[in-house]
Amino acid sequence: MTQDLLEDDCSLVIESEYGLVVLLGCAHAGLANILHHVTTKMGDAKIYAVLGGMHLAPLNDAQFAQTIAVLKQYKVSKIGVGHCTGQRRSADLYAHFPTETIFLSVGSVLSV
Repeated sequence: MTQDLLEDDCSLVIESEYGLVVLLGCAHAGLANILHHVTTKMGDAKIYAVLGGMHLAPLNDAQFAQTIAVLKQYKVSKIGVGHCTGQRRSADLYAHFPTETIFLSVGSVLSV
């Protein structure tokens, strides 16, 4: 066994013809922080989709409201929720973004 030296989870950014696609590992750094970092590094590129584990289950209502504000600020077109987003917060995201939210599972396909 060896010590895991990764201090936090990782995210991947893909440049697509529709804008940036952000693939999240488990978003331990915070979804808002990750999106801010992406836009700082990638300039003013549009964030088309955010997909994966958003680690929203432990957020209190004020923190969740801030996350909603950030998703609205970046005008994210597709919000794909996965494992550690949590069932309650996945449903809450859907309530705020009914046409943008998709529930990811094995074999999910992102279409425009």
